[in-house]
Amino acid sequence: MRILVVYISHLNHTKRMAHEIARRCEADLENIREVTPPDSLWGSWRSQWHAWSRTDSPIIRPTRNPARYELVIIGTPVWGSGSSPAVRSYVAMCHSRFKQVASFCAEGGATGRRGSSELGR
Repeated sequence: MRILVVYISHLNHTKRMAHEIARRCEADLENIREVTPPDSLWGSWRSQWHAWSRTDSPIIRPTRNPARYELVIIGTPVWGSGSSPAVRSYVAMCHSRFKQVASFCAEGGATGRRGSSELGR
């Protein structure tokens, strides 16, 4: 079975999980990249705004086509008790090409708050 693990990670928690899942499943990896990276002041503010307002965040077009995989595993950090805006953008962009989807989330980074991930619309 061909598997793709897709993730975004700002504090590397989700990245470590994604790499371990990919290693164990012998899967390919795709890092979701935002148009405005959050490591700048503007990028950080913009990311927080998108999380708070539950809007999608502009992302760079993915390099891997999810239609070529039987399973796409999507990883997100928990932002404001939900999934990352960039992950919502990825799902909106690619959902019609998914055959099967699984997800995971990482929480407890900077704030330690608890939450759950919702990938659907």
